[in-house]
Amino acid sequence: MHPDDQGPDGADTSEDDPRGQNHTGEGLTYSSSVDSLTDDDSDEETEDAVDLCLHSCDMGDHFVFPYYHLYDFQIFEIQPREWRTFPFAHWEPSLFGFNPGEGKKEKWIKTAKADSPLNRLMKMVGFDDVKKEFLSVLHRVKAARLNAAQSPSIRSLRLDLLISGDAESERSMIADLYKKLLEFLGVSSGCCWTKRDGVDCNMEDEEPGVIVLDNNISFYDHDRDKHVLIGLGSREHIRNILSQSWANGRFHVRLDLKGYSEDELLTILVDELKERNLRVQGGLSAPFLRMFVRQMRNRQDDPNNVGLEQVKAEITKVVSRRAEHLETSTRSEDKSINRLSHLFSKLVESDFFGTYPSKFYDESESFKKLDRMAGMEKVKQAVKELVSRGQINYVRATQGMKPLTTSPNYVFLGPPGTGKTTAATLFGHILADLGYVESREVVLKKPTDFLGRYVGHSEKQTKEILDETEGKVLIIDEAHSFYHGTEYGIDGSDIYRKGIIDTIVANVDNEPGGNRCIILMGYPDRMKEFYRNTNPGFQRRFPLEDAFVFENYDDGVLSQIMDIMLAHDQATATDGGKAVGMELLRRQRDLPSFGNGGAVRNLLSSAYIRYNKRIEAEEGQGSDKPTPPSSNDDRAQIMLQPQDFDPQYDRGLRNSQDLRSLFHNLVGFETIIGTFEGYQTMTANMNTRGLNPREEVPFSFIFKGPPGSGKTTTARALGKMYYSMGFLGTTEVMDCSVTDLIGTHVGQTGPKVKNLLEQALGKVLFIDEAYRLGILRDAFTWEAVGELVDCMTKERYMNKLVIVLAGYERSMDQLLSTNEGLRSRFTEIVFPRLRPKDCLRLLQAKLLDKKINILRPRAGHVQQRVLVLFKKLGETASWANARDVGAIAKEITRQLFTKPLPAGQPMEITLEEIVRVLKRFYRDRKSKREEEEASDSSES
Repeated sequence: MHPDDQGPDGADTSEDDPRGQNHTGEGLTYSSSVDSLTDDDSDEETEDAVDLCLHSCDMGDHFVFPYYHLYDFQIFEIQPREWRTFPFAHWEPSLFGFNPGEGKKEKWIKTAKADSPLNRLMKMVGFDDVKKEFLSVLHRVKAARLNAAQSPSIRSLRLDLLISGDAESERSMIADLYKKLLEFLGVSSGCCWTKRDGVDCNMEDEEPGVIVLDNNISFYDHDRDKHVLIGLGSREHIRNILSQSWANGRFHVRLDLKGYSEDELLTILVDELKERNLRVQGGLSAPFLRMFVRQMRNRQDDPNNVGLEQVKAEITKVVSRRAEHLETSTRSEDKSINRLSHLFSKLVESDFFGTYPSKFYDESESFKKLDRMAGMEKVKQAVKELVSRGQINYVRATQGMKPLTTSPNYVFLGPPGTGKTTAATLFGHILADLGYVESREVVLKKPTDFLGRYVGHSEKQTKEILDETEGKVLIIDEAHSFYHGTEYGIDGSDIYRKGIIDTIVANVDNEPGGNRCIILMGYPDRMKEFYRNTNPGFQRRFPLEDAFVFENYDDGVLSQIMDIMLAHDQATATDGGKAVGMELLRRQRDLPSFGNGGAVRNLLSSAYIRYNKRIEAEEGQGSDKPTPPSSNDDRAQIMLQPQDFDPQYDRGLRNSQDLRSLFHNLVGFETIIGTFEGYQTMTANMNTRGLNPREEVPFSFIFKGPPGSGKTTTARALGKMYYSMGFLGTTEVMDCSVTDLIGTHVGQTGPKVKNLLEQALGKVLFIDEAYRLGILRDAFTWEAVGELVDCMTKERYMNKLVIVLAGYERSMDQLLSTNEGLRSRFTEIVFPRLRPKDCLRLLQAKLLDKKINILRPRAGHVQQRVLVLFKKLGETASWANARDVGAIAKEITRQLFTKPLPAGQPMEITLEEIVRVLKRFYRDRKSKREEEEASDSSES
C-alpha cells in the first residue's frame, strides 16, 4: 500500500472509503474516488483524492486507467498546505491553478477546461498507450512541481517522445496534442519548430519549446536540453532514428500507433451516427453495423489502417446511398421527396452495403443504355460477370468476409466508331453502381492532356491527373499516341512521353480492389506496337491479352444501328433503300477511316438531304420561294428510297455498258475488256446465289507491256470497276512510285510499305515502273518486296484493296523471278503493242475529240502509206504506242488551229496531210537514234 493511501491515522482508506472503490463500466476499469470532488471538499480530501488518482497510474505492465469517465481537468488541481516555489511558475502558472497575486491567501484554483488536451484525448476511442503516457507525463510534471527542494530541467523529466505508425494523420494529431499538453502544463512556452525532409529550422529563440522531427533521421546535432523533441515517422523511420547514438540517450518512450480494433471502430461508427442524428433500422446495436465495420477493415491490405477519417468518409457514402434510394423511390412510386424526407435520417441495411446486385439490372440506367446498344456483347458479358461477383461479395460482406476483388484497369481496343468511348463511360458508371469505385464521375483524357511544356512538367501533370481521379473512372482515349511509332525507322517515343508512362507505372498498381479504375482506348495495331516499345510495368498493369476488342461491325450490327438511328430520327426506309444503304456501308468498311456507327450516321444525314431535294423536285418546288409548310405536309413523313442513299444505285444493272465506256478512247483492248467483263459476270452470279465473290475475283495485278499501251489508263479504270462491283469503298486510285516503298536505312522500308498499304485500304494502289524493285537488287528492295508479299496474306489487307504493279514486260518478268510468292499472288495482264490499224483508229478518235474530221482519201494507197509509216514508227526503240499517237494528234491539232479559219467552217484534214506529219515524226526519231549511236561509238 502506498503511504498516500493511508488516512490521518495510518489506516487504509482504499477499502473503507467509498471513493476508493473500483467500478467497471463499458469494459474499462476506473476509480470513482474523484466523483466526490466538489468545491466544498476540504484541501486535505482533495489532495488525498488527487494523489490516489496519480498513484493509480502504475507504470508497470498492468496499467489501469482511472479517468475514462472524467473529461474535466480540474480533478488534478489541489490546494497546497503552504507556499511552494515552482520552477515553471513563470510560464503561465494559472494553468496549474496558482495565482501569486492573491498574497498570503494564495491557493490553487480549479481551472476546469473542457477543451484541454488531456480531455480531448480521453474522449477519443482507443489510443490506450498514448493515454497512459500522457497521464505519466502529467504525473511527472506534477511531482516536479511539488518538489520545492529541486529545480529539475526539462531533460530530467524525460519528455522527449517518438511516435510511429502507418497513418501520418494520426501521428500528427497525437504530436499536436502532446505539444498542447506540454504548453498546457507550463513546460513549453508554446514555441514549436518543425524539421521536415532535411530542411533546417530557426531555433534561436531562447524560450523553451518543442522541436518536431518529421521525415528526417539526422536532425539532432546540437545539445538543446531546454527543448522537447518529438520524432514522427513510420516504424522503419523511427528505427533509423534510434540507430543513432544521440537518440538512444535522448528518447526513452516510443508510442507505436497500432490502429483501431474492430470493437473500437464500431464504437467510433456508433458515435459518429449519433453525432449526425442518424437512426439505424434495428437500433445502434444492429448486428449488420459490426459487419459493416468488418467490411471496411477487409477492404484494406492492412486492417489497422482504418481510422476515424475513413469511418467518416464511409458514413458520408452511406448517406449518399440513402439519398439515391429515396430519389429512386420518388420516381418509381410517384411521390414527392418532401413526403419521404422523414425517412432520410433512418438508415437501412442496403444503405450500408448497397443495393443487392440482383436488382441491378432493373435499377441501373447505365446498364439499360448499354443493353440497348448493338455490338457490345463482350462488354455486356463482362458486366454480367461483375454483377455475379458483386452478388457473392454482398453476401460475404454481410457475413464479415473479405470481398472477391477484380482488376481495376481495362483496355478497350477497336477501330473508330465502334462505340469504345460510349461503352467505356457506361462501364465506368456500372462499376460505380456495383461499388467497385466510389464516384460515378468519368474523366476523359487524351495523351496530349498529360504532356508538359518542359522536362519534368509532364510527370507533374500526370501525377495531378492521377490524384484528381482517385475514386473515379479515368478514360485515356487514343492511348497509342503515347508512342509515335516507327514509321520513319526511328524510336517514336520521347522523354516527355516516357516520363508520363513511368509516372503512371509508379503511381498505379494492378492490385485488385483499388479505389480507382483506368480504361485505355486505342487502335489494335498501334496499341500492340506501343506495348512492344514501352515500360514492361505498364504492360503488367494494363494487360493487352485481357482487352475488350471491338471489331468493325458486321452487316447484322450495322443494320441494327441503322434501325435504331432511323427510329430515333422518326424516319423509315424502304427495304430497297435499306439494302442500298447497307451495300454502301459494305464498300466503305475496308476504308481506313471507316467510322462504323459514325458511318451510319453520315450515310443517313446525306440520305435526308437527297430526300429533301427529291421531294422538292417531284413537287416542283425547286424555286427560290419554298412553299410554307402545312400540318398535312407529307415531307415530314420521311421514307428513304434507294436513290436517296445512292443516286446511281442501279449501276450494277449497267455494269457491262459502263465498263466499255471506261475504255472508249482505247483501241485493241477487246481481250482485256473481256477479262474484266468476266469478273463482273462472276460477281453478279455469285451474289445472287449468296456466295462471296471476293475469294474468286483477283485483287492484285501485274500490268506489263510497252510504254503507252494503256496500263495506267486501265489501272485508273479499275477503281470504278471494282467500286461498281461492290469491292471498294471509293473509286480513288493512289499513284506511287518505288521510292515511296523503299527506306534510306535498315529498318525503315517495312514500316513505309505498311503505311502505304494502310492508306490504300478500300482503294486502288498503282505502283508504276515497279520493275525497278527487281533491277536494284539490294537489301532495301528485297525487304520491300518481302514486306509487300507478306502483308497481302494478312487479314488486314487481303482482298481489301487492289494492288497494281506496272512496267515493261521483260523488266517485270525479272521482278517476278526475285520472289516466288510475288508471281503466285499476282494476276498478269499483258498489254500488246498497238497494231498500225489500231494506231490509225486511235488517231481518228483523238482528232474527233477535237472536232477534227479525216477526209476519205481519193486513192486507196494513201491509207496504206499511213499504216506503213505507223509500222516503221512502232519499230523504233522509243515508240510509246498510244502516248505517241496522242502526241501526233496534238501536232495535227496545233497545225490546224494556228491557221486562219473562216467562221462556221468544219475542221478537216486529209490522209495526205497526216502522211506528211508521220514522215516528219519518223525522220525525227531516226535522226535521234543515229545521234545516239554516234555518241555511243565516240565514247567507246
